[in-house]
Amino acid sequence: MKISNAEVGRIIESRRTTPVSSGSSAAHTPIAVTPAPTAASVEISAKALEIQRVKRAVDALPDVRQEQIDAIKARIDAGTYSVSPDDVADLMVRRAYADSIR
Repeated sequence: MKISNAEVGRIIESRRTTPVSSGSSAAHTPIAVTPAPTAASVEISAKALEIQRVKRAVDALPDVRQEQIDAIKARIDAGTYSVSPDDVADLMVRRAYADSIR
């Protein structure tokens, strides 16, 4: 499954619990993690913590949205599912363009 930068941004915004301004230096300030008794001190930046949080959120998403598959199968079986060739072509061109600028 491919996830665009825009999709990652929407996930981050939907999961954010406290607002962080983009100009804030707090977003780049390291946060000290309480070390284990036998370990040395470890620092993880706020950005790294955000990346970890987003990765966990993405990992929790199902690879297949079964409810959508079932709904489309039902429409195909009922003969009510139709796809516009123009829409398919448009999406193919947009996806190819988006992939080329990454």
